[in-house]
Amino acid sequence: MIDSISFCTFLKVTQSLLATLIGFWNNYPSPTPIGNTLEIEQSCRLIELFRKSEFLPPSLCYPAEIFQKISCKDISRLLMICWNFLQTNPISPELFDPVYGKRDFSNVELGSYLDNIKAVLRDDAVILGEAYSRFFHHQSFK
Repeated sequence: MIDSISFCTFLKVTQSLLATLIGFWNNYPSPTPIGNTLEIEQSCRLIELFRKSEFLPPSLCYPAEIFQKISCKDISRLLMICWNFLQTNPISPELFDPVYGKRDFSNVELGSYLDNIKAVLRDDAVILGEAYSRFFHHQSFK
């Protein structure tokens, strides 16, 4: 279990790691991440860390599960969605319940972020069709 309030002190470090991974995937010379299991693992672990620390809502973290199936540019696009969320919704200890250490995302507008994730999934609909239903089981495919 991660103490989200204490983990806020590492926000700049984790954001730097995120920026580095975005740059890596944006500039990778091959369109597919084949052979880059270390970088895929690092990308997935960072997103999982953001989820466990409640820096990101779970719905923005699910796509990390499909990193091995998508192009490098799409990995970068999904990481950029996380980056944009973190920039638009700055993290501070005050966001977390002082007793339980939980963050309430109910007042956070996720529509544009989810729309961008849907766009990535639609681009690879043949491969990722089942992922769409897993991530957005309660919404239609618009």
